[in-house]
Amino acid sequence: MPITFSEHNPKTIDEAVALIVAALDAQERAIVKSSETVEWHHSVGRKMRNEWHLWSNGPLVENARELYGVSHADDVSGLILHGLFATIKGQRIDYQSVADRYIAHWAKYQKEVG
Repeated sequence: MPITFSEHNPKTIDEAVALIVAALDAQERAIVKSSETVEWHHSVGRKMRNEWHLWSNGPLVENARELYGVSHADDVSGLILHGLFATIKGQRIDYQSVADRYIAHWAKYQKEVG
């Protein structure tokens, strides 16, 4: 992926998705189409979490908290990956249903996420 995340500073989940989508070439789009988001969690997701400082309360975390009620770095990067994959695969983006899964996950451990 020809994007250096640290050179960009998206403020919203939608901006982050648009930035990544625009950076993908045809071969990379084909890879996205043939894979699942979970396969990207420890690679592209980790790069996002670290270079966009998703472990702190930056603008992307605040956006995810305000709109979807989640703020954990894994959850924020998961929302971005969901938007990326849905966009490339021509599917409906449903951030809230993804966020609801994360909220339910953390509720099992009696942790608040927002």
